[in-house]
Amino acid sequence: MHMKPLKIIAAVALLWLSNGAAFADKPTEEPGQHLFLFVCQLGDTILDPKESFTPALNDAFGKDNVIVVAADNQVESVQAWKESIRNAQRKRNPDRTSPLYPALGDKLWPAIRRKKLASATLIWLVGEGDAKPGLAEDHHTNLKEVIWLFKRTLRRPDLNVVIGRIPKTNPETAHATMVRAAQVKVANEMVRADWVDTGDISTLEDGIKVLEKRLAEKAVSLIRNAPKGKHLFLLSGQSNMANLYPDSNFTQIVGSNLGTVKVISVAEGGQPMRRWHKKWKPLGGTTPENTGDLYDKLIAKMKDRAGDPKDYDTVTFVWMQGESDTVKGAAEVYHDSLKG
Repeated sequence: MHMKPLKIIAAVALLWLSNGAAFADKPTEEPGQHLFLFVCQLGDTILDPKESFTPALNDAFGKDNVIVVAADNQVESVQAWKESIRNAQRKRNPDRTSPLYPALGDKLWPAIRRKKLASATLIWLVGEGDAKPGLAEDHHTNLKEVIWLFKRTLRRPDLNVVIGRIPKTNPETAHATMVRAAQVKVANEMVRADWVDTGDISTLEDGIKVLEKRLAEKAVSLIRNAPKGKHLFLLSGQSNMANLYPDSNFTQIVGSNLGTVKVISVAEGGQPMRRWHKKWKPLGGTTPENTGDLYDKLIAKMKDRAGDPKDYDTVTFVWMQGESDTVKGAAEVYHDSLKG
């Protein structure tokens, strides 16, 4: 079997990937089930996905491959969702925590327990409650944080997001316009996101069914056209560099932009090059004992958690070390040591 040559990319600082980084493979169906979190309210109507959303997904992926978990309480505002998720996750203010997130979680976790998920998608139509002074101005920031919180909760940096843009108010207000613009902006800023218009729904016969079908079609498109490929990241950085931790910003960024991502890290501050280079020696000196132990640790961790690097389309090595080598005898050989 012909295998692509393994690509090793060395980075000296934190790797930031642009929103355009994606693989253009043909759409393929990943094995497993597709999860859809359905959080949608239009006016006073809490949408029921059974109307036309779930049937459309069943037609696309097969009934046994679709899991739909819907929020069935008053959706309120994005601000309310953000506070509910954060308070519940941090176990703060239990008496004041909105039931929005806990109620959804009570349905979500049993539904996906012991299930292999091929994808996860958030269907989000919330925002009419934010079209007011003091909330509309922060809608962009709050919506991005809610999406990030869902990604972290599900451990799915590759979460797809379909945003239903709220309709115009009558009469139209500046704050409603602000919310709609923020929703479109968030969708356009993300690789795995798109938005759906709701402005004409009230004028259509069976408008809710039409809207749910639009949401489903957009979700199917995101799943089938998601970035492809398998990518391995090996991280070596200072222990105080929070962005290098796999559950933090680094994985969120690369996971959102690429296909399947595996991140392995050994982040320990204050460590000199000799702990990474097995044949390291200072200027004019000899190789000391116990060199390369952190290298061995990273390789063992990689083999245990990621398997054979040849199974990946790319392997990226991110390096953020060097302060401990800014001393005589080590600084002079740092260039050659890093290349080695």
